[in-house]
Amino acid sequence: MKYCFRSQKKSKKKKKWIWGVIFGSIFVLGGLFVIFYSPLFRFTQIQLSPASTVSDSEIQSFIETYFRQWGSQSLFLSFGSLEEKILSHFPTIEKVSLRRRLPHTLIITLTERKPILQARLADSTFLIDKNGFVFQKNSPQDNLPILEVEVSSCQKPRVGEFLLPSAPWENLSSIILYFWEKKESLSFVQGRLVSPKQMNIILSPGPVIYFDLEEEGSYSLQAIDAFSQQEDFLDWKYLDLRSPNRAFYLE
Repeated sequence: MKYCFRSQKKSKKKKKWIWGVIFGSIFVLGGLFVIFYSPLFRFTQIQLSPASTVSDSEIQSFIETYFRQWGSQSLFLSFGSLEEKILSHFPTIEKVSLRRRLPHTLIITLTERKPILQARLADSTFLIDKNGFVFQKNSPQDNLPILEVEVSSCQKPRVGEFLLPSAPWENLSSIILYFWEKKESLSFVQGRLVSPKQMNIILSPGPVIYFDLEEEGSYSLQAIDAFSQQEDFLDWKYLDLRSPNRAFYLE
């Protein structure tokens, strides 16, 4: 009889503990549900950093659409997905930072892409950033180097994509910047992307210089430093630097 009495007592305690967990869980979930949908934590204000390429109204409209699709603006909202969507929808934005200021203000800080080059194809101009990312079309800038793109051999530039794979782009950008920095002594007219592997630089006066974008860029630039010291360099017709460790020129 003693054994049975103890078993019943333990059984009652166990049932009380289970019901306590159930009611406690319901209480917690109910509280979270109330906070999740509470109007107190819904965003009613959006504070934006100024941006020249994207208007405040565009960003606000996009954010409001996102919230409607997501279904909530609660305290537990994760910003990761929203940041990705902003970057995908607005290619001119390089970085976006989102933070909440309680109770109902969303603060958005935008960092815009800066062009180092403009790729030109027929009557279209594409701005390219330091990473080779094409982020804007038909916004030519007079203070940027021009790269003519031979579309018959290259992929047509597209906003939201990279102009070239990373390795050729690193060589291309270093070459363009080299001539841009030396524009006082070497009058850089424009570059021409003949293929994903080859770029030509046109000097005026001076030779046309052929580069292999798959070769190490530093060798080519060192060679130009050496050849440009010759008195008749600007009278040359061309300088071919496409062969490893060798150069060919025509006076």
